[in-house]
Amino acid sequence: MELTARHRITGVEWDDTEGAVAMTVEITDPETARPVDVRIDVVAVSSSPADPRSQMIGTIVRDGQNYDVVGTYLGVVADEN
Repeated sequence: MELTARHRITGVEWDDTEGAVAMTVEITDPETARPVDVRIDVVAVSSSPADPRSQMIGTIVRDGQNYDVVGTYLGVVADEN
């Protein structure tokens, strides 16, 4: 997912209708912040993320099971120009 470098994910929930995770993202400075790539993973609840760059975003309940939603910063989006 591509986001601005100055963002904050303030909520996550499972959307049964879409069959996907819905996230609330607050963009704090869209005019000057450069774009970054972020990977979002939905994983079984565990004590620590596999990647040290990962950050716990929240927990969802899907089909009666708890899952962690984890975000990983992948780097600044490459300038294609």
